Amino acid sequence: MIPRLAQALRSTKFDLMLAVACISLGIGLIQQLTEKHTDELGALDEQIADRRLTLASIEDRLARAREKEALADYPAQVDVDPLHRGEPVDKLPAPHPVSGVRVDVDELDRAEA
Repeated sequence: MIPRLAQALRSTKFDLMLAVACISLGIGLIQQLTEKHTDELGALDEQIADRRLTLASIEDRLARAREKEALADYPAQVDVDPLHRGEPVDKLPAPHPVSGVRVDVDELDRAEA
């Protein structure tokens, strides 16, 4: 009876050691894969940040081009300004293309003087 008990204990001990070794190996593999994917995600985050900067630069250039285009059409606007009692626009300063505010430069110079 003692040899059977000893053999059962040895077999159980071996099974437990094998199970612990497999679990340890599995945990090590999971850690390696996690580190690898973390590094890959970091590289992808850097690429995304670079592309966002590029996109922001393109959007900025596009906005400046649109503003230049609007300024090119700026003096050609013709209408009647209701704030100046219906005077023709060609006698008034043209409105700014974005804000729509009319500013007479000569009037500003006189106000500063």
